[in-house]
Amino acid sequence: MTSEDLKKLISASINTHKIQVYSPDNKHFDVIIVSETFSEMKTIERQRKIYSIINGDILSGKIHAITLKTYDLVEWVKNENL
Repeated sequence: MTSEDLKKLISASINTHKIQVYSPDNKHFDVIIVSETFSEMKTIERQRKIYSIINGDILSGKIHAITLKTYDLVEWVKNENL
């Protein structure tokens, strides 16, 4: 799976304001997602939401490891320099 494939998969499932995906090898991914979907959700709820989208790709081995940073729009604006 490429970074672009993962980006499209997530974006097709939730409305994203911003999504950045980096992978040095198409198996390990660092992802930043900004979405209003995350408003009033705890961090664990946000991660569960994303994992529900990508679980099939984890089980198939297309994704070996992923680091998620999730923000709602208000958090992103406050911490834009992260």
